[in-house]
Amino acid sequence: MAINVHGNTKFLMPEGEKVGIEELENTITVEDITNFDIQNPQDGEVLIYDAEKTKWINVKPSLPAGTFSPTLQSYFDKGQSGMQVVYWAGEERLMNVSLFGGKAWAEIYFSTDGSYSAPWDDGYLTSDYYITSYRSSFGDVSQLDYSDGLIFHDSEGNPVEQGVTSCLITGEILTNVLFTAKSSKSEGINTSAVLECSHLASTDRAKFTDYFSGAIAGFELLDSFGWGGGAGLYDTHLSYRAGAFRGGEWLIQDSITGTSHGEPRWGYRKSGTDNQGAKAAGQNISPTVVLSVFVTNY
Repeated sequence: MAINVHGNTKFLMPEGEKVGIEELENTITVEDITNFDIQNPQDGEVLIYDAEKTKWINVKPSLPAGTFSPTLQSYFDKGQSGMQVVYWAGEERLMNVSLFGGKAWAEIYFSTDGSYSAPWDDGYLTSDYYITSYRSSFGDVSQLDYSDGLIFHDSEGNPVEQGVTSCLITGEILTNVLFTAKSSKSEGINTSAVLECSHLASTDRAKFTDYFSGAIAGFELLDSFGWGGGAGLYDTHLSYRAGAFRGGEWLIQDSITGTSHGEPRWGYRKSGTDNQGAKAAGQNISPTVVLSVFVTNY
């Protein structure tokens, strides 16, 4: 880690002597200096002296006035969307940013996979009913994978993309969750097909934000949405129904009111012998009907 120091800095060495920066040799490392409290050092951090701790600590430098900070709120203020670098869960990540309802949102999940069992086959729904990251590892920084799936040809020789999924669960503290059906992976929120949680009571909305930040396992919420969004009588069953975890349903929104088991309007259902499905806004999920989850953190 590069150390950015200013002024007549003195470092306390293990033997007790104080050494100026100009006297440090190349063989001296941060670990050799005793009045440091370095926690998970990151590129771009600087050292400041904490008088309370009587130690040097590492911090992110404050940005000068007028400097752009890559947060969702900043992108909304500037009216910028599309693929943007966002500071998210302690890292700068390339994320798909979309503006909707007076806020900026970042995409953390998309699926073009129309198989009824895709969430379980792909493995982003764990055996203990949490959602976890999938196809999102790029070296040291995790972000969604928008690369194409495998291409095969149909019976008439036309190229067809295999359905793919990518999911990014980081522990970022979320304030709202939005689901959309869009025509390609690279698009933003489709304002004609949106299901979002603003209408829910804060305790109910927290179930969605906690789930999609990886903090809690699956849950159910009765009467969570109306047919086209907002309040209504259609339920949510994310790996949970009738007071028990279950592995065959990942229904963001059911398509039948009451206690009957319907096919998904949003989400996946592989259990049972009928009413199975993979749907986004009631349409079959495919590379041209993409189920997507956007979230915001302010």
